[in-house]
Amino acid sequence: MIVEAYIDDLKIHDVTGALPYKIALADFTGLNAPTPRSDRPSKARRHGQYELTSYYDGRAISLEGRVMDTDMAAFWVTVDDIKERFSLNGINHVLKWRRTGSTILHECGVSVSSDLVIDIRPGFIRPFATWNVDLIAADPRVYDTIIQTQTFATTANVTNGGNFSTPLIIAFNAPGTNPGLRNDALSVENEINLVYGGGGTVIVIDTAAREIKLDGTSRPDLINVLTTNFWSLAAGVNHLTKIGGAASVTLNWQDAYV
Repeated sequence: MIVEAYIDDLKIHDVTGALPYKIALADFTGLNAPTPRSDRPSKARRHGQYELTSYYDGRAISLEGRVMDTDMAAFWVTVDDIKERFSLNGINHVLKWRRTGSTILHECGVSVSSDLVIDIRPGFIRPFATWNVDLIAADPRVYDTIIQTQTFATTANVTNGGNFSTPLIIAFNAPGTNPGLRNDALSVENEINLVYGGGGTVIVIDTAAREIKLDGTSRPDLINVLTTNFWSLAAGVNHLTKIGGAASVTLNWQDAYV
């Protein structure tokens, strides 16, 4: 059971209070695991939702709910808030929710895939309407909203507490010559290597976006394209080994599920 939900900063469901929240969900579908497809796309395509020998289609999510408020003016403010978040304009949003018995919110990135339908219901003591909308999450992963972090000097065991691989942010602190990182939990395509002479403060790699920055400035030229794959943390424990020169490595990631 979903007990709390948000679209961006707008709360759209809450059953934890003494009174029903003014926006509530009647149905929330699309959280079951997507069906994997047996395929091995070309290396250039194996990123994001593509995972070596299988990949997953985007996650289709449908929401149905109601709106109720104390007076007509407040009701229309709430309706306008829903219309703003669920406009069919291609803007990316973050959908968050919490299940019964959990203290952690989960999230996924979504965009609206159908027109929002709002049905105003006359004759109620309070202004009342029902609504429904379809969303699509291009990345089928569901993430914990908590950002995990770990810093180490040479090697470390890093745990992705979810059941599916997750991208990460890698920071080489005080990078020296040709820093890199290997994930020993992966048998192939498990290294990220840079061509760098040293001297900066920090090199940051976003493995999902495939972005590399040196002290905040984009530096895609630093990547060693012959020996690098933008790997993700596998589910469970990953043994990581620093390659080349860097005083330490700091990782940030979110546990991921599918």
